[in-house]
Amino acid sequence: MIWTTELREAMRAWRQLERAVQECIVSSCGPICADCPTPCCREEICCETRESAWLRNVRNAGTGTSLKYDARKGWITPQGCALRTGRPTVCYGFFCDSVRRWFDPVREYALTTAGALMNFVGRRALGDRSLIALTENAELARLRPERLMKRIDMAWVVLESCRRTLETGVLSAEDAAILARVASMPARPDRAKSA
Repeated sequence: MIWTTELREAMRAWRQLERAVQECIVSSCGPICADCPTPCCREEICCETRESAWLRNVRNAGTGTSLKYDARKGWITPQGCALRTGRPTVCYGFFCDSVRRWFDPVREYALTTAGALMNFVGRRALGDRSLIALTENAELARLRPERLMKRIDMAWVVLESCRRTLETGVLSAEDAAILARVASMPARPDRAKSA
């Protein structure tokens, strides 16, 4: 496949956003997940990185091809996931009940919205198909990189609102409007604090 400059730039921007989303989630959930006796990471989730043309290319561009996939463990090592970028989007969007219970409703909303950002960027990338669902490099050549970049730019704005809300525990009206571009706040007003 011949990569256009615009598609390379979109992939670079995806990797940067993915690392920032990772950092946001790890800084929020790391202590909980580190002590978990039953991690949610599994090989059947990891295999999506091999099936998705986008994730495959993001992974290879970000890490090279020296990483070895384990048929039983996927990318999981004793230190955690071996992938810095190119992880399945479910790795950011799934939060177990233990993690959810750890946070008040406002922070939980900010966390789950941050976790939904990579899906937000990739949804309907080619017709009704998600960016992650594209399996052939030829399909990637039909993408509209300017659309991806527009979504990535919006995701940065949303991520900043998520970070602010996670830090303060307060969801301002402005941040609520920004987060709502990606996800609606669950109806639990009895527990939520807002400004």
